Amino acid sequence: MDCPATNVIFNRLFTFVVMELKDYYNILELPQSASPDDIKKSYRRMALAYHPDKNGDDPYAAAQFAVVKEAYEVLTDPAKRSLYLQERWLAKSGGRMKAAPVLNPENFLRQLIAKERSVAQLDNHRMNKIGLMEELLHLFSGDVTGMLNTFGDRKINSEIIRLAMRSAAQLDHSSKKIVYARLEKIEAEPATVKALKADLEKQSSSERWDRAKIWLLLFIVTAICILIFMVGR
Repeated sequence: MDCPATNVIFNRLFTFVVMELKDYYNILELPQSASPDDIKKSYRRMALAYHPDKNGDDPYAAAQFAVVKEAYEVLTDPAKRSLYLQERWLAKSGGRMKAAPVLNPENFLRQLIAKERSVAQLDNHRMNKIGLMEELLHLFSGDVTGMLNTFGDRKINSEIIRLAMRSAAQLDHSSKKIVYARLEKIEAEPATVKALKADLEKQSSSERWDRAKIWLLLFIVTAICILIFMVGR
């Protein structure tokens, strides 16, 4: 017997993407009681350490610098800071306040591993597949694709694509096609790109055969009925 409460949980699990709020104070290595002076000093120290001029083309340092800069701009703007503190309070009460990792391929890969494991535990028949598709599209936004291609680590990118393919395994062809269109924009190893296209074509062929089987079965049943009618005359 189906449990309505369980169905609701599974149906909503992928419908809403709960965003974690960045802890800007944690990013700047400061307590919430930090003064404007403290914020400026910490920013200068960290900006000096991660500034692109000092780190050349290191994409990891550039990503860290961008997060530090974002934190500084929010905490030194009175209006932005006031709004952020309200959101921070709500996030803490809702359990969404975490020290969000810097967006880079390794951290994104870890996030995707956790996501793939959670999807693998779901009941395929109760899974909200539209919600799953929407969450995968959210994960692979233009910013993420740009970040992965900027870092240019095709080995990690390939592993990310393989994990996304496993997470999307239960989607129908049309939904999977939308998700795969995002994945195709990621620069990966040739074998992974080939596997991505082959998987989509395989599912398309399978769904065409499933539709053809219905018509074939209908034809066979009709032929048998006609044969029975002819024999009975």
